[in-house]
Amino acid sequence: MQEYAIQKSSRRCYDSDRILAPGERYYSAIIQKGSELVRRDYSAEKWSGPTAETIGWWVAKVPDKKTAKTKLAPAQVLLDTLQSFLETPGKDPIAYLLAILLLRKKILVSQDAHDSSENANLATLDLSSASGDQHFVIPIAEISVSETESIQAELLELLYTED
Repeated sequence: MQEYAIQKSSRRCYDSDRILAPGERYYSAIIQKGSELVRRDYSAEKWSGPTAETIGWWVAKVPDKKTAKTKLAPAQVLLDTLQSFLETPGKDPIAYLLAILLLRKKILVSQDAHDSSENANLATLDLSSASGDQHFVIPIAEISVSETESIQAELLELLYTED
């Protein structure tokens, strides 16, 4: 997977639509909406905790313009998001690209590539979390260039934060 420039967040509270100030702490959440995952940012005063639809959440701080840099969401949020993609029909391509990103970041480690017992024509990646407590079988997806760009944009929107 290639590295791409990271989009800046909108720095707005989802509930109040208020612009978050530099240095202000806020909460980011990955929410399940039907078959889609969406990212929402909340100011500290509007955050009432995760809802039943929340896949993962974390606290971040709006950076000063001089020190702004992006980073991935916490490892467990990334693994929970991957699991959610694997359980959602039609999300194999995004799960595959996320798995490759997590391999590169050493959040996942490879066991081996093998043929799926369900379908001998479907190759998979056998991966586990670096801690070894979670196992994932990822279908290898054939993805066109145009699909790759839209999937990467979705991943960037969901999984990166500024701090």
